[in-house]
Amino acid sequence: MALTFASPDSEAIPLTLLDPDGFEAWVTALPAADGAWVAAQGFTGQLGQAVSLPGPQGVSGVAIGVGTKSAVERRRDGALAGVCGLPKGVYTVEASPEGFDLNAFALGWLLAAYRFALRRGAWMRLALRRVRQVRRLRAS
Repeated sequence: MALTFASPDSEAIPLTLLDPDGFEAWVTALPAADGAWVAAQGFTGQLGQAVSLPGPQGVSGVAIGVGTKSAVERRRDGALAGVCGLPKGVYTVEASPEGFDLNAFALGWLLAAYRFALRRGAWMRLALRRVRQVRRLRAS
């Protein structure tokens, strides 16, 4: 099964995946205000960096740094560090570096976004069990 992001014609937020080599071309193509915003945030396309671009309705786009090829080889999940701080929403990949593995990135995105949640009763039982264990240790 192929993992996919939202289609470009939806109301999705455009997501650009950048490496340091493609950063200069991307930032110079932005409007001057957005380019200044990116510079102020210190975004350069390094592994794990992320920047949200402001727009009239909130976020007009997002860029995530995927780093150099050698950085990705050392830490395959590094680009996902940028995913965790993104605003809640639906995203579509607008651009990515040549040869970048979007399937691996999509799988990593899903794994990074996963949250384990206990039912309330299960959480309470777990908390009570921990309290009893601490009391036993103190009584010993």
